[in-house]
Amino acid sequence: MDEEYGRAEYRKVLEGGEEKLEDTIRCGGLAKQKSKSIIGVLKRLDERQRNEGKGDTEQLSLDWLHQLVSCSLYDSQRRDSDWLVRNRTTRMR
Repeated sequence: MDEEYGRAEYRKVLEGGEEKLEDTIRCGGLAKQKSKSIIGVLKRLDERQRNEGKGDTEQLSLDWLHQLVSCSLYDSQRRDSDWLVRNRTTRMR
């Protein structure tokens, strides 16, 4: 994909559309389904950035998604850790 669109050039992927993306990722299998999903995510990302007033000339960024995943992983790890502490305490009695 980097050869076709450039590194992390998500707007170019979105503007290229599903057919171009499908041709680009065909060698990985399930290209039609994957390209439809990827374009759908990029459309939602574009809409999100427009709603934040960043306009359509801005590079599409996945930074907010990385933060969301990091927070979610942190919360999940904390819950797992709490469970382990409670479970270990229960077994020790």
